[in-house]
Amino acid sequence: MLTQVPEEPWATVCADFVRPLPRSKHGNQMLLVLIDRFSKWTELVPLRTATAETLQKAFKERIIARFGVPKVVITENGVQFASRAFKKFLHDMGIKQQFKAPYTPQENPTERANRTVKKKAAQDQARHYNLRRRQWNPRVGDVVWAKEHHLSEAAVVFAAKLAPRYDGPYQVVDFVSPVICKIRHQRSKKERTVHISDLKQQEKAHEADEDGDTGRSQAVEEKEREIGQTEDISFNRQANAEPPVSKTAWDSSNRLIVSPKPESTEHATNEQGLRHASTHLSQRRIKDRDCENPFNRQDKAGVNGKGMPKPESTEHAANEQGL
Repeated sequence: MLTQVPEEPWATVCADFVRPLPRSKHGNQMLLVLIDRFSKWTELVPLRTATAETLQKAFKERIIARFGVPKVVITENGVQFASRAFKKFLHDMGIKQQFKAPYTPQENPTERANRTVKKKAAQDQARHYNLRRRQWNPRVGDVVWAKEHHLSEAAVVFAAKLAPRYDGPYQVVDFVSPVICKIRHQRSKKERTVHISDLKQQEKAHEADEDGDTGRSQAVEEKEREIGQTEDISFNRQANAEPPVSKTAWDSSNRLIVSPKPESTEHATNEQGLRHASTHLSQRRIKDRDCENPFNRQDKAGVNGKGMPKPESTEHAANEQGL
């Protein structure tokens, strides 16, 4: 906080914005917090947008018109407070403006009021969200998942935020108190004591765990099991398949006729594709060779511009004589 001692009420005013907040019925989604440093009186002004014009209007209506002109105004470093319009407004009113240092929220007393405002807004918003929420209390014998409280360890390269949020499944064994119960792990049979707020129902544990957990849904396991069985069956069929046998027959002259092994459709398709590709490549090479040879190129009429055949070069004529 700035080293100043307030001498009278509303001599020093602190200002700040609280945003974003849930949109109200009138379209307001932020609050302008104005606090008197002497009496800690707080004024909250709902706003739709944070501009220099709305800031000046709220300052006139809430502070100057009701409590008089202050001597000093302590503000943040936002563009609304540092704008030319707001600076000119304070200069005309004879008010001294002081900016707090960056990244030092303790210099502005409105930060404490902001914390209270945010907490109150969260409680009011939770009241609407919790209208249809049913309170769940575990019973003895219920299958639950317990929340894990990991700690990061750099020595073993372990990050708590990447670890599973819930572990289980556990079974509720006994209640030590109305809010504390004993649970036993179904696989390791290890018992532990937890608060009921750290427990989740088994069917909802996977939905609440956004970072992943140690369990896997039954549908995924069944799907993987079906895929594995299908792969095993196809592999066994391929392994047990009989190789193609050449067919034999006897003609009228008692001579043995051996027919070749039938080729598969896939093999015949591959050979046809390779044959087509080689033909296309040969045609492409011939076309490129003709384009590169200037003696094979003729205009559309087959003659030059004068209606006469194009003259052949001396080198080409020498080659023909040598041949």
